[in-house]
Amino acid sequence: MIQNLGSPLLLRPKAHLSAKGKNPVRVILSTRRVVGVSLGLLVLFGGSFASTLLLLSDKALQPDHGSLPLLQNLGLGSLTLGFSLALLTNFIPRIAPLTAPVYALTAGLFTSTLSLILEPRYPGIATQTAVLSLMIASGALMLYALGWIKPTRRFVNVVLLSTTAISLLFLIGPVS
Repeated sequence: MIQNLGSPLLLRPKAHLSAKGKNPVRVILSTRRVVGVSLGLLVLFGGSFASTLLLLSDKALQPDHGSLPLLQNLGLGSLTLGFSLALLTNFIPRIAPLTAPVYALTAGLFTSTLSLILEPRYPGIATQTAVLSLMIASGALMLYALGWIKPTRRFVNVVLLSTTAISLLFLIGPVS
């Protein structure tokens, strides 16, 4: 059993209210529920990524086809929608069960359009990023399901800090 870190997707309120009568009491969740929700969102992301790649890859990889504006518009639109959903969910957490699946779909769309835009310049990058991302997500989920990693506050902070540092390195790297 684990304690919730605050994701409304993982909350299941009990039938009774707390002693103050305002907030529902939260239940400690099973690992099975957390893994199930995570797998569902991962499948939505992967499906969106793969279907966009399959539908647009033939047109996007042909030179002088003029599909770059379409890919840029799809990428920018999905980035804007995904960022808006993330902000909305952050400020209104109770709507996460509705916004999380849409966010997973838009994240897959954004990732695939970005891969298609970069594929002509860096051949093989789309396949490498897709396989690597799915391997990392699946591996982390498996380690969590086996109980080898626990999502404590410290763990979450270390992952966020590491991800931010790597992102900044990738942003600064091409400049220098």
